[in-house]
Amino acid sequence: ALLNFLMTPGDNRALAHVLKSPMFAATDQDLIKLAQREENAWWKRLLAIDKQALPHLQRAVQLLTDWMQAAHDLPVHDLLDRILHQGELVSRYAQNASATNRQQIIGNITAFTELALNMDGGRYPSLPKFIAALKEFDRGAETDSPDESSVAGGLDAVRILTIHSAKGLEAKFVVMLDSNHSDAAKDNIGVLCAWPLQAGGQKHFS
Repeated sequence: ALLNFLMTPGDNRALAHVLKSPMFAATDQDLIKLAQREENAWWKRLLAIDKQALPHLQRAVQLLTDWMQAAHDLPVHDLLDRILHQGELVSRYAQNASATNRQQIIGNITAFTELALNMDGGRYPSLPKFIAALKEFDRGAETDSPDESSVAGGLDAVRILTIHSAKGLEAKFVVMLDSNHSDAAKDNIGVLCAWPLQAGGQKHFS
């Protein structure tokens, strides 16, 4: 909902979703006040409302304004990293979660940010392309969707990842195994293919 709003500030439903979430903890009365205003879009209503008596909405305006600018300037992973830290997402969601699913929720937040790096080799650097890729997951089969984090995903633990999914940005310490052994690489049989650039097919294959 937040990413949709940052891409389309006129999405009133997405903004209401974001405001009601633990990120800003708006009450039903806050949303009723916004719904009763006359401005066309809810974002304009939020900017115009008297926020002195509603400091949590003032915080929402400041952060959302900053994130809208960042959405134009930063890659998706950097944008999500800023949102996580400035919005205090992990602590706010942890405080609002029950003890039974707290670790699951924290793990899912972490897994979502990692998705920005891991999705299809990181070929979705812009916010619109990333959201489009997420929608493709929604339309795809259940087996094609990204898995939710395990319960241990939010714990301080060692994670073993492939070289393709481990970018080194998610952890303070990264250990690379078998990267400096003394045995020479084996001279494996390879392929020799002559395929000129403009040719319709290869001329020779060995």
